[in-house]
Amino acid sequence: MLKLKDWPPSTLFEERLPRHGAEFLSALPYKEYTHPRSGILNLASKLAAEMLKPDLGPKTYIAYGFAEELGRGDSVTKLHCDISDAVNILLHTADVAPENRQLSKIEKLKEKHAIQDQRELFCNVNTNHKETGIFGRNSEEMNIGAEKDTVEGGAIWDIFRREDVCKLEEYLRRHHTEFRHIHGCPVEQ
Repeated sequence: MLKLKDWPPSTLFEERLPRHGAEFLSALPYKEYTHPRSGILNLASKLAAEMLKPDLGPKTYIAYGFAEELGRGDSVTKLHCDISDAVNILLHTADVAPENRQLSKIEKLKEKHAIQDQRELFCNVNTNHKETGIFGRNSEEMNIGAEKDTVEGGAIWDIFRREDVCKLEEYLRRHHTEFRHIHGCPVEQ
């Protein structure tokens, strides 16, 4: 997965990409709320000049890769809380068919990652493979590449109410050991 985030910086967006900046602003829904300069209901745009304002964008996030790249789900943006309201607009998605040589490399990496994930989930990282019985399992046993009954889209957003932040924090505290970063590193509480 290749990602390009926050380029160009929002302070330079219209200078570096003038046509895209104009098209982006013209495509915004609910302009009275979302326009970063002239939205009459956009309270952040009405702050006095000497006040520190949040970054009102626009911001770009560009990604290239596969939806569940290498079975690790690294094409996602992790759970976070924005300090201001945000409008996310998906502009483009396209299927990219990997070549056979790429598919074979991907399958080998998926098997390697699945073994690593299992080892990290069920034992100490330094544990001997013979003790765990994980070493040498094939992809059928580990259910790698199993068909999913889901339809993939360009983006899925889970949006929670501000009132639910305490419940989310409690859930994350209780279940933090079940989550993993890229390369299987456990999430610290």
